[in-house]
Amino acid sequence: MSGPDRVSVPGQGQALDYLGGKLVSELIGPDCAVEWNGVDGKVTGTIKKVTDFTAFSAKEKDGHFFPIDLAEAYEGLPITVDNGNGKPKTEKDRHWTLRVENIKGDRVTFSTGGETIATLDLSGATLEGADG
Repeated sequence: MSGPDRVSVPGQGQALDYLGGKLVSELIGPDCAVEWNGVDGKVTGTIKKVTDFTAFSAKEKDGHFFPIDLAEAYEGLPITVDNGNGKPKTEKDRHWTLRVENIKGDRVTFSTGGETIATLDLSGATLEGADG
């Protein structure tokens, strides 16, 4: 399987039930997409600035959030997400929302059982309202 068979960006009208029903369109612009080269994806488009997103975290409620769904083949498997901060997170979940500010070096890798599912490079995305 290649990247687009393994990982997808939820549709604009989709509600993220696991995050209080927040709509994908509240997190990313309609231009947001992933360009694939095998299992390496480059994120392009707008990631919106969100404030008071307490369904994500009481401490990290402000920032830029990027939703991603892993293929059904990964349902129930332990998925490790490594965002380069030295603290990989493992959960049995295929629906993830990443807080972009927590990613070091603009890259995040999803893996299971020693296999890389996909690596996303967020350096091509535009962070709405970001300084710089």
